[in-house]
Amino acid sequence: MSFEVNFTAAARLIYQLGEQLIPNEIVALLELIKNGYDADATKVSVIIDTEFESIHGKGLVEITDTGNGMLPSIIEDAFLQLSTNFKEVEKISPYFRRRVVGSKGVGRLSVQKLGNYLEVITQPRVSRFDDKFLAENRNVTFVNNGYNEAKISIDWAQFKNSIRFDDVQASVQYQNTDVKKLGTTLRIYGIRNPQVWKLTGHDTNRIRNEILRMTNVFNVHKRDKFRVDMDIDGKKFKNVEIDEDLLRDSAHVTVDFKFNNWILDVNINRKESYFNSIIDKEIKKREGKNYELLSINEECISELSSKSYRFDFLSSEFVKDHPRFANIKFEEVDELETDNNEIFYAYPGSFEGSIYAIDRSSSSKGYWTDQISEGALKKYNIKIMKDLYNSWDHAKGVYMFRDQFRILPYGEDEWLGFNDYNQRVNDVIFRGHNISGYITIDGESSESILEQTNRLGLVENEHGKNFFAVVKGVLAEQLCRDDDSFREGFEKNVVNNELLVSENNILVFQRAMSKVTKNEVAQDLENIIDKKILDSNLILDQPTEVLVEIKEKVKEYRKVESTIETQYIQQVYEKELELEEIRDVYPLVGQGMVLETLTHELSRVESNIKSYASSSIKELKKKEADTNYVVDRQNHIIDQTFILKNHLEHFEPTYSKDYKNVEEFDIADFLIRTYSKEGPIKNILDQNSIELSISGYSDILANKGLLITVFDNLFLNSVYWLNLNNDDEKKIIIKVEENGKVRFTDNGPGIHPEIENTLFEPFKSYKVNGRGLGLYICKEILALNEGTIRLSRYRYKKDDRIRSFIMNFKVGD
Repeated sequence: MSFEVNFTAAARLIYQLGEQLIPNEIVALLELIKNGYDADATKVSVIIDTEFESIHGKGLVEITDTGNGMLPSIIEDAFLQLSTNFKEVEKISPYFRRRVVGSKGVGRLSVQKLGNYLEVITQPRVSRFDDKFLAENRNVTFVNNGYNEAKISIDWAQFKNSIRFDDVQASVQYQNTDVKKLGTTLRIYGIRNPQVWKLTGHDTNRIRNEILRMTNVFNVHKRDKFRVDMDIDGKKFKNVEIDEDLLRDSAHVTVDFKFNNWILDVNINRKESYFNSIIDKEIKKREGKNYELLSINEECISELSSKSYRFDFLSSEFVKDHPRFANIKFEEVDELETDNNEIFYAYPGSFEGSIYAIDRSSSSKGYWTDQISEGALKKYNIKIMKDLYNSWDHAKGVYMFRDQFRILPYGEDEWLGFNDYNQRVNDVIFRGHNISGYITIDGESSESILEQTNRLGLVENEHGKNFFAVVKGVLAEQLCRDDDSFREGFEKNVVNNELLVSENNILVFQRAMSKVTKNEVAQDLENIIDKKILDSNLILDQPTEVLVEIKEKVKEYRKVESTIETQYIQQVYEKELELEEIRDVYPLVGQGMVLETLTHELSRVESNIKSYASSSIKELKKKEADTNYVVDRQNHIIDQTFILKNHLEHFEPTYSKDYKNVEEFDIADFLIRTYSKEGPIKNILDQNSIELSISGYSDILANKGLLITVFDNLFLNSVYWLNLNNDDEKKIIIKVEENGKVRFTDNGPGIHPEIENTLFEPFKSYKVNGRGLGLYICKEILALNEGTIRLSRYRYKKDDRIRSFIMNFKVGD
């Protein structure tokens, strides 16, 4: 005999599941608060009274939200059914369009973790539900009968018994009431573990950290803001809100950004106090160099006070316009198929946010005080500046929220890479202890942005990786580079006769007093004493000896001036000697940079030789070895040895330490023999399908080793940028002209306008993770043999960019 039997479950399974899925009372409470958030509440109030007495036991937990409330269909199909897919179907809340944070359908198990008896009173906000949802038969009946409230009662003690799950019942009552309290209230009677709520200092911190910190404490003016108030045995807790208006008013720099449809818009605004602190610092620095401020260009300050950037990541011009982000590679999604094989990238969803930064250096604090007026301080109830510092310390970090619910752990540590940038380059205002802000991910469009199961971070799937590529790889990097460039505009100067002008044209200094002016003053003083006093025998109250002493003092003054000038010449000479020693290192640095890039070429040769040798040995160990196979392997080893020999021959001229030992030769012939035959550079050009053309003639005087180091760097630089070019044909063209002039051109994206004027300075680069030393080293190496390098003045009409370097070498008499 055989028959079928349905699966059943004992009611006590509820308790077993609860113990497994809900680890403690704090988590249970948080799960119920999340239900309020998912229901579009703007406020959840929690009252816990461990002394409350009822027929169901001692203690009461009351959770009230101002959300949508529940219609009959939700009560019966979702609330009273465990592990439903209701929130997977209704992923977005109906009113505020929030991405729901609960999804497993087991939140009700939190109730039994907290107490013995549940009473739910819910009043639905009918106007928030769409017509299709309201048309469900049970909802129509509820509304047509004039009901406005539902009351649900569940005795959790039933679940401890041996009865079947299906036999457990909840009492549901629909009614009409004159008391309007839209939303849902859960009353849990008979607290299971009242001792949990007898709070110690540690427990108090847990409440603050694990519950109150989970909501967005910024955006205080948004209509969908979400807050939690708690009262535990009379002890009150509230969200510690961060007054965003205070941050915006007191920040030196504010940044607002928005990402939508693969376009990132960034707006940077700098306060007057930020300018003033930097200007004051530069004035003091110049005064120490015998310069005094002549003028400040307010118009230029106004132009630099705000800056906007737009990054259209899917634009064909993105890499050309922003070459520094050429390494940003977005992950693709392959579940979408199209007839034309169109590429779809994993869209991380829309997001927006703000970042606020202050300069905490001692030189800026006075200007920060000036920025916040006394009236503004009263507005924010700040009595002393220490309170303002404390407010910033409390808000420190860039937090992440999905709609209004926080995603941990972002905000606790500096995760955007600002500190890493400050280690690579000069200090900028954006660094961990200087910033506060948030990123709010749009819940509706960010379905594929997933949180880790332990709720500590985002899953780095293809969508998560693309999100971090935008916020860390582009946004944070651009903010740091922008501030670095802004500060540099004050620090660098252009000398114009007796004037010193900052690179951004804001500050103009003049020499406080040149040596010529001081000598003229001294000469005038001597003339007055000689002609108007001593020669005229003018009778004065003071003896003539005093006047003679004055003249001697003037002579002493001129002697001191001469001594200072001599010391200055000595200092300059000493600096020149130091530079001469440093220059000897430039070729070694240049060689090291080239060798670092070409290491993979040598590694490939080494790997090939090892592979051929190993396979030869393996074959020879066989009883009947294939001699033809062994000979073939040995021939391959000889070929690889020949390649290695070519590599070594290429670098051999660079080993010479006598860089002043020059010879006369035709540079075009030298370049053809060096770069058109087998060698590391030619191999790289061939592997990247880059065509090389060398033409012309000119004898020059130079050191061949230095020349190889320079051109190796130029070639490798071009290979990098050519691989970012969309053109099918990639070319490098070298034209040698008369009198030692060489033009080096490639058809890559060209020199970005932002870096044209600083291209040959150290640590200036648009390459991803570039050191910015290559062209600077080339310039210094060429100078050792009296050569120069500069950008061509010719700009291509199609994009107004420069693509050529001009080198001039010393020629014979």
